[in-house]
Amino acid sequence: MRPGQLTDENGSGALQASEELTDWDKPMISRANVANFIVQIIDQENTYQKVIEMLDGTTPICTALQLVF
Repeated sequence: MRPGQLTDENGSGALQASEELTDWDKPMISRANVANFIVQIIDQENTYQKVIEMLDGTTPICTALQLVF
């Protein structure tokens, strides 16, 4: 995982994720969103040994995961 700048804001449950993000205008993500993302991918073998860049966004985390993989 390659999160943007970590913040202490409340998690929104939404982010943007990709193997290579192109929009780094607001390069921040809440620690809560990172933790939620980790919980959702920890057992998904298709995420092993992959770099996933992520920032706060508007896509629900479960949907963002489907779009990346």
